[in-house]
Amino acid sequence: MNSDEYNMEVLREVWNNKSGECIEIGPDRDALGMIEVRYKDPSGFIGQRIEFPIECAKLVAQAIMLCIDDLDAINQASVKAES
Repeated sequence: MNSDEYNMEVLREVWNNKSGECIEIGPDRDALGMIEVRYKDPSGFIGQRIEFPIECAKLVAQAIMLCIDDLDAINQASVKAES
């Protein structure tokens, strides 16, 4: 529950446990109803951010998954060719 004075935000964070870098995924900070992806360096500085309308974010997520599938197939074919 939000009030006029306070606001609650839920973020997903993907951490690199070795370097301390983090990618945050959550609602945009401008309250425009979009998805925002932010990169934080090990000191916590937010260096880069990008915002997507929800429908676009769904397509970007799908495109990332398809790219992962393609790269996995290439890597598996490469391993088979080496053996």
